[in-house]
Amino acid sequence: MRYGIIGCGHLGSAILDNLINSGIAKADIYVSDKNCSLGELAKKSINVSRKNADVAKNCDVIILAVKPQDMKSVLEEIKESCDLKKTIVTVAAGLETSFYDSKVIAKIIRVMPNLALIVGEMAGAYCFGKNAARKDIESLGILFGKNAKLIEVSEDKMHVVTALSGCGPAFVAYFIGKFAKAAKEYGLDEKQALLLAEQTFYGSAKLLIQQKALPESFIEKVATKGGITEAGLIALNNSEIEEIINKTIREAIDKSKEVSQLK
Repeated sequence: MRYGIIGCGHLGSAILDNLINSGIAKADIYVSDKNCSLGELAKKSINVSRKNADVAKNCDVIILAVKPQDMKSVLEEIKESCDLKKTIVTVAAGLETSFYDSKVIAKIIRVMPNLALIVGEMAGAYCFGKNAARKDIESLGILFGKNAKLIEVSEDKMHVVTALSGCGPAFVAYFIGKFAKAAKEYGLDEKQALLLAEQTFYGSAKLLIQQKALPESFIEKVATKGGITEAGLIALNNSEIEEIINKTIREAIDKSKEVSQLK
């Protein structure tokens, strides 16, 4: 099985690392990118090219890791090298499988990953194009890492997945930054505040997962009646934070739907 990556930005590079770390022979890995330093990639002894068609022609599984607005031209370049023996895995946000199926003949799997892929902690979802089937997902564990949390959803749910887990790392980083800023205003230095905020978010999420606890029951364990945590929670509950978060997700969903209209 030969794997090809078209586009080697943050996500493409992380997928490349997963392929190498999973034991795929470097001779069976192909990468094309018109912007990054292919010389650096060539030092890893993988096959590199400026031509996307070279990747499509030589590979069984083709990962499309380019921006949505660049996807039409990429598909035009590779369509002559595609057939129903090839699987295309796209990680572009917004674009629906029908977009790909209308432009190339191949088995299309649409995946919405997130940037935590870089540290092996990705959360995301996938759905199938008209020519793909469940047996075609065998490569996803290799591409996205054994620790990836991937769920199958119907395609109409992919906009929500995009807003929640795709955009989520940026939203989480925003909250971490704001908590750290508040702590800094009350006396901690910037480095101290950021370290504590980052580790608190990370450790809390890890504990929730390990204990398989619902957020509500977890909160009850931390907050005692009349205690310090409860005082902070009262402030949260009396604020518009729930409405703000709802609007954040809604705006991201709407933008994802807008991108899906690209032709």
